[in-house]
Amino acid sequence: MPCIFVRGICQTTLSLYIIHTNGESEKDYGLHLFGDNWNVRLTLLLRSVLGYIGLHGALMAVEYMSVGDSTTLVMLSPIIAAIGAYILLGEPWRLPEFIAAFCGLLGGIFISRPSFIFGAQDSEQENSSRTFALGVTLSLIAALAAGFAYVFVRMLGTTFKMHWANICLAQSLVQVLFSIPSMYIFDQMYLFGLPFDVYCMLMAAGTVGSVSQVLLTIGLQ
Repeated sequence: MPCIFVRGICQTTLSLYIIHTNGESEKDYGLHLFGDNWNVRLTLLLRSVLGYIGLHGALMAVEYMSVGDSTTLVMLSPIIAAIGAYILLGEPWRLPEFIAAFCGLLGGIFISRPSFIFGAQDSEQENSSRTFALGVTLSLIAALAAGFAYVFVRMLGTTFKMHWANICLAQSLVQVLFSIPSMYIFDQMYLFGLPFDVYCMLMAAGTVGSVSQVLLTIGLQ
């Protein structure tokens, strides 16, 4: 949760700087940071909340399974995004997308190893598998949320023509606001009294995460 909080602060700072210095964004959206009608605001809110759920689930999942396994499952999100874009935006679903989705789902099955396919385990393995199953569940929730968040980013960029900096700002503000109660709920109030090198790692992770989010938003638009 502190990682999400710091990343939100970094992304908020970056987004506000871009909005302030970008003439086009300031002219079109300076007085309407979050859109000029409720359709835009609702879509922006859904994108921001789903983005937070995706990030929250992905970071929590690595507490219960390896980073490689978790990342592979979270990266099923493009499949969710392609399906959502086909349903909500009418984007084409061609044979290459279908083959890629099938291969991705097959890889997810080999990683998650559901018992109804791979058989039951002994008691010690079962206890370990329960922890692993929690990591799988969190990763899949993250993939589902992130996939639909990508669709809403696309919708905001194409249907509503919202500047990417405004989208990143809204998402980062939700990150900051939601991460504060989450730190209390999950007993992760680790913002104070940390070694200096940990603060440096938090800032580095927050900066890299912010830049990656900006580039992803621009690319999706």
